Amino acid sequence: MASNTWALEAALSLGVEPASEMALGLNMSQENIQLAVGEKALFVVEAIFIDGTKKEVTQEAEWFLEQKEIAHLEKKQVRVYG
Repeated sequence: MASNTWALEAALSLGVEPASEMALGLNMSQENIQLAVGEKALFVVEAIFIDGTKKEVTQEAEWFLEQKEIAHLEKKQVRVYG
């Protein structure tokens, strides 16, 4: 998360009062995974807010697959099929 703090530090140095509901960053439970055919993986996304609180935002996240011909994505789970 430290790489995201430069924007906050810059805003604060300019006197900007950021909204507490503004997300400073996102964490994903798994970023780079390898699955065999038939395997599936569950993903969870957590937002980290300026005030330090964290909230699961998996359902609010926008998901996409680069290789739709080999996997299926439904809500927060991906399954490899070929």
